[in-house]
Amino acid sequence: MLIMMKVNSIMMKTILTICAFGFLGGIITGQPLMAQDRPAEPEWAAKPVQCLPMNDAFKIAYERGQMPAFGGLGKSSSVNYDSPLDVYVFLHVNLEDQTWTIFEVDDDQEGACIIGYGKTVEFNSDTLQNLTAPKSQQ
Repeated sequence: MLIMMKVNSIMMKTILTICAFGFLGGIITGQPLMAQDRPAEPEWAAKPVQCLPMNDAFKIAYERGQMPAFGGLGKSSSVNYDSPLDVYVFLHVNLEDQTWTIFEVDDDQEGACIIGYGKTVEFNSDTLQNLTAPKSQQ
């Protein structure tokens, strides 16, 4: 009986010690120790983009047989500016060789940056829905 009480006492001290470390760890780091199912916080990614005069950028797309398929006025955030900037975004596509380029054009329409390019084009809405739906929706 005495041995059982000692084992229980040691187990209780161990459990309390683990809880104390978990509590203090959470206080110190501000992060919960147990995994939680919550969306990831967005983070800034600094990635290189190629920028050039707008006319030169579009000339390259046309030389590659890429024609405008989408254009839209949007906002672009940057660590260099306090508030989002107005930008135009264009998608040029060549359906024959399946290449595409996405351009972001500044508000004064002088400069353009290539923010993405690639090969393989998909316009089927069911396929796109399957590729882009959040995992909880699938």
